[in-house]
Amino acid sequence: MRSMCVPVVRRCVVRALFATWMPETPQYLLSKNRRRDAEKVLRWLRGPDADLTAELADMQKDVDDAARQRAGMLSMLTNKASRMALVCGLGLMFFQQFSGINAVIFYTNNIFQSAGSNIPPAIATIIVGVVQTIATYVSSLLVEKAGRRLLLLQSCIIMGLCLIILGTYFKLQASGASVASFGWLPLVCLVLFIISFSLGFGPIPWMMMAELFSVEFRGSASGITVVVNWCLVFIVTLCFPLMKDAIGIYSCFWFFAAFMIICIFFVFFLIPETKGKTVSQIQAILGGKRV
Repeated sequence: MRSMCVPVVRRCVVRALFATWMPETPQYLLSKNRRRDAEKVLRWLRGPDADLTAELADMQKDVDDAARQRAGMLSMLTNKASRMALVCGLGLMFFQQFSGINAVIFYTNNIFQSAGSNIPPAIATIIVGVVQTIATYVSSLLVEKAGRRLLLLQSCIIMGLCLIILGTYFKLQASGASVASFGWLPLVCLVLFIISFSLGFGPIPWMMMAELFSVEFRGSASGITVVVNWCLVFIVTLCFPLMKDAIGIYSCFWFFAAFMIICIFFVFFLIPETKGKTVSQIQAILGGKRV
């Protein structure tokens, strides 16, 4: 139980620290008639030489349109673009939790031991946290160059492969096969898995949640996706130890790997590329129009 609590507490502390540093969104500031502050934030996001006139005007139009509309749950579901945005947002949150990230983190100590490491559990947890932090920072540098879809797809593929290899390794180990000479393999898979998750499915679903929804639906839709995400965290955290005892850790890894294979098709066919696009353009794409 202690090994399960430490990663959860660490992630909560990191998120709380980053939340105090994050600025308000330009759309929110425009809705509060703070155009100058909105321009400062957008300048910080886009760079000192970016021309913000058209983007600010587009944002102001979206905010004004949203202020004239009452966007309830029913209207969100009857609007094709908003309905697709909700499907994409909920799907990303679902696959984020069913990527097996919690299974891998909870089993970190066992993976280190299988590699013949004598590193104490607390140090192993710190190592994983440092790798995750560095990879998340790299993701923030790559996301505007590589795009969201590419980073999500690499997450699906690499994490799926790592889970298959981990499952095979622990299956052979459980069946009595000699795997001592391959003790380094689960450790490599662990590091690759954490890096891949932190580059893609760790931060990007949260980023895209703000990009996919139009201003009038953003508040209610974001609330729904966050609640669903934490419900899934609860389900996975509750069920993983039960699954491990019932079917073995190797079957758990294969179980999550199957979801990553499905996720490849989900991202490829349903998730739009939002890099460099305005809210209006993203809504048009979700509504089935070519942009």
